Amino acid sequence: MRALVVVLALCGRLDVRGCRLAAASGDSGGRLRSPLSTLNSPNVQPPDSWFAPDKAKHFFTAAFVQTASFGGLRAMGASHRASLAGATAVTAAVSIGKELYDRQFGGDPSWKDLAWDAAGLLVASAMLHQTKP
Repeated sequence: MRALVVVLALCGRLDVRGCRLAAASGDSGGRLRSPLSTLNSPNVQPPDSWFAPDKAKHFFTAAFVQTASFGGLRAMGASHRASLAGATAVTAAVSIGKELYDRQFGGDPSWKDLAWDAAGLLVASAMLHQTKP
């Protein structure tokens, strides 16, 4: 019984998808497989952590897109306010488009990625808001 509690606790901490009945995968006995045994399986993805390495990429890419879009719009003669709004629309479209692309073509779409994109957008916007109009 204690081993079952440990396995269930690990499943809750790692990924519920990693905890399956062994009978479903062809093993006999209906025992629960350890979630650790699925980590080397090519079709099982690790859980999406809030602080996974790709989250920094999302943050800084969104900040870059926001800043570059703002600069491009300002160079074309748009007002400070219009440039900030336009850059926000471009950054949101790029971020959402990336997650839709992942969903459509077998990537790993994630709300957490979008949250980090939004954080990068907001930080860049706050800094750009401080620039001279």
